[in-house]
This record gives sequence, structure tokens and C-alpha cells, in this order.
Amino acid sequence: MLTFVRELGSRSAEFSIAPFTPIQIQSILSILTDYIGDIRQARLKPQNNDKQIKKTLAKAVPAIKQLGEQLRHLLNKQYSAVLFSRFWIDQYDSDTQAALLYAQSLFIGTPTPTDKIDQKVVWDVRTLTTKDKCNHQPTFSEHSHEAKLHTDTQYYDDPERYMMLYCNQPANCGGGWSTLRDVQCIKKALNKTPKGQHAMAVLAQTAMPFRVPMSFTHDGKKSTREFTYAPIFADKPQIRYRQDTLVQGLKHHQEIDTPDIQQALQTIEQELEQQQKLVKVLLPQDALLLVNNHECLHGRTEFSDSNRHLFRLRMSE
Repeated sequence: MLTFVRELGSRSAEFSIAPFTPIQIQSILSILTDYIGDIRQARLKPQNNDKQIKKTLAKAVPAIKQLGEQLRHLLNKQYSAVLFSRFWIDQYDSDTQAALLYAQSLFIGTPTPTDKIDQKVVWDVRTLTTKDKCNHQPTFSEHSHEAKLHTDTQYYDDPERYMMLYCNQPANCGGGWSTLRDVQCIKKALNKTPKGQHAMAVLAQTAMPFRVPMSFTHDGKKSTREFTYAPIFADKPQIRYRQDTLVQGLKHHQEIDTPDIQQALQTIEQELEQQQKLVKVLLPQDALLLVNNHECLHGRTEFSDSNRHLFRLRMSE
């Protein structure tokens, strides 16, 4: 079902895929409607009967199960990021696209809610309007500035293993490139110097304080302070990193913010700023990018087109 296209570098690759047939698409949507009812994007939330939904989908459309298994295998064994320049669902409206992505995500992992309040599993990645920004601190997914390399939900005890981004509408300004760095590439570079080796040792032994962003706290209030304590390098996830939530966390944990920690963080940040080692991908309309969130940092370059619109789903194992 998958056809290899090219290596992108740093354990990432592009593949092509044959589209689902109209009959298969209709079967998927009908099954979701039977189990969930309203399958509009805003209504798609974690289901208690997802195992039964998967079983029914797999029986009616075996191709969706096969594709999910192939993708999970690739992301666990060979690559930390997989790109499709076309996923062949751009002819459908946004709600249908979201439902189809949700159905596919069931066979990669378990779709998780983006936040603790709305519980949506399909999150819009687009610039907030001025009205939306009122009394709200935008996340990476809600502003147009650069999003530096990071682990998704690094502020949770157990970050999801998989993440997918689908491009509904690319930026027409030439910005909004997706950026990737694989953990094996990062560790290999750091291991070349005693300074890098020391930084990895320090950041593997120290539980760092990641501040939970306002949008993802239990009440969504700006005044709420929640933290997750975990090392940057570990067995699972292999890397957990996001500069701004770390900076905010260390402000409230002076006892952790030692010169040795600051030197180690500076060393890893200097490595991540090596532009020639970045994998950069400009997602066209209908492109799908899947990332092993435990083994690959991802980010995004700045853009100015407010019409840029992606869908993001996260999946636990």
C-alpha cells in the first residue's frame, strides 16, 4: 500500500499512497456515524468503545488497518518521521477530513484529547483571531511565529508517542515550514565532545520542571501553575524538550536552576540551532506528516498568511 519515494534525512522519509476508494470512504464515515453519531470535528472526542470501532472498520475496510500497521512499524523501527505529499482527501470538507484522519489514527495508536477542558482529538493549527486572543495565551498551534524544536505534550507525565499533521491549507507566503531533528542525530552530535557528553549525562539524571501551558492546565486559567518533572533524555520518551516551558519552569524552581544545568541546556540548544542539520519540509495542501514524538523533535518556521490551516492529532501507544 505504501511506496517509498525518497529519504529526507535524519531518519525521515517520504512515501506515496494509493487513495481510498469512494466506497471505502463512505464505509468509514458510515461506521463512525453509527458508533459516534455526530462526527463533526468539534464533536470528535475519545471513545470508550474505540476497540469495537476499530474492529468494525478493519472488517469493512481492511486497507485502513493495513496502512495503520505499516505506519506504526515504520515509526517504531526505521524512521522517526514519515511524509505523504498527498493523502487524497482534499476534495472533502474539513469535517469529513477530520473524521477520516481520526479513523486512520485509531490504527496507529489511541487518539488522545488535546486539552483537559474541550477534549477534542482533532486540533486546528491556525492563527487565532484578535477576538480569540483576548485573555488567552496562544500556544505554538495558535500563533504565526516560529515554533522552536520541541516534543509535543512534554509537559505531561507520559507524552503521546505519535503525532500527525494534515495540511488543509498551506501558507501562501512561503513560510510555515515544518522542521525535524531525530534524537539519534542529536545524541551522535553531542557525543563527539566531552562538553556534549556531560550535558547529556546531566540532563538524563535531573528531573527538569516543565511548566504546563495555560491552555492545558486543569482549569485553563492564566494564574494556574502546574509543572511536570522529568529528565530531557530517558528511555521513554528518548527525548523530552521544549525551551520555553523549561525556562518558565526553572523560574519557579531556583534550586534546580544551577550553573551546571544552565550550561547543559545551552549546549543542547546550540546543537539544535545547527540549521544545516535540520530536515525542513513545506507541507503542500493534502500533505500528511507523521512523527514519532518520543524520538523526534519538530517545529515550524514563521509565516504571515493567517489562512494557513492544519489539523493535528496525537496518539498514545
